[in-house]
Amino acid sequence: MKSKKKYIVFISVGVFFILLISIVIGVNLKKKSRKIEKEIEKVFTVRTASVEKGTIEDYIKLSGDVITKVNVDAYADVQYGKISKIYVDIGDYVKKGQIIAKVDPSLPGTKYNESPVRAPITGYVTAKIGQLGMTVSASVPLFKVGNMRTLQVKTSVPERYVGLIRKNQNAKIKMEAFSDKEFSLKIIDISPILDPLSRTMDIWMEFRGDISGIKPGMFGTVKIYTSKKNNVILVDVDTVVSRFGENFVFIRENLVDEVKEEVSNDISDLNSKDNKKSKEKC
Repeated sequence: MKSKKKYIVFISVGVFFILLISIVIGVNLKKKSRKIEKEIEKVFTVRTASVEKGTIEDYIKLSGDVITKVNVDAYADVQYGKISKIYVDIGDYVKKGQIIAKVDPSLPGTKYNESPVRAPITGYVTAKIGQLGMTVSASVPLFKVGNMRTLQVKTSVPERYVGLIRKNQNAKIKMEAFSDKEFSLKIIDISPILDPLSRTMDIWMEFRGDISGIKPGMFGTVKIYTSKKNNVILVDVDTVVSRFGENFVFIRENLVDEVKEEVSNDISDLNSKDNKKSKEKC
């Protein structure tokens, strides 16, 4: 009986020592792992560059269409009839009062003179709704004539950005036809209501400066500038290190010490932090 008890005691002591050794080994391995992680964290590949002070602007990026400010519909002068002749096409230049089509108001068993459709203004035909043989009425627009000297850009602003939009706000547009050039814009009109389906608000912008080559119907990417901060430190994007959810750069303060400083490309961060600096010695 005694030998059996001794046997049990020896087994218990052995198990205890095995568990103790396992715990010690586990703790040491964890410490070594943390040490290696810290050493890895301190190793960064960086690119050096000089810094300078400048201006940073925040903006909303949207899609916009080039339209004519003056775009007038052309109607038939008769209550009912069929288009019998069309003299113009999209892009044609017309003068105010010029005949651009004719409508035959004749009914079966009757004969009437054709009624002319005239250009309402001087400009270019921007849309041709009527087609030869089409039945029309006095309330149906047949053509659109626009003044090409008064071009605008129209875009729709999502509801979440409505509070950032105001008249005379500066903007820029870039179009595929002019990939190496941006055109300056200014907001001149803002819709007082939101579209209940798209939850967007329409705005109109006029061009500022040379608009040679721009045509109605062109499509582009619009940047509407919402805020601006001057005299901030600018760094080359290639010098920014991104690790563990942070963006930062290393600053050489002297020949020996280096400082890690957090950076941001969001102007709202600059405003909220009021240029506070978060530094960590390396």
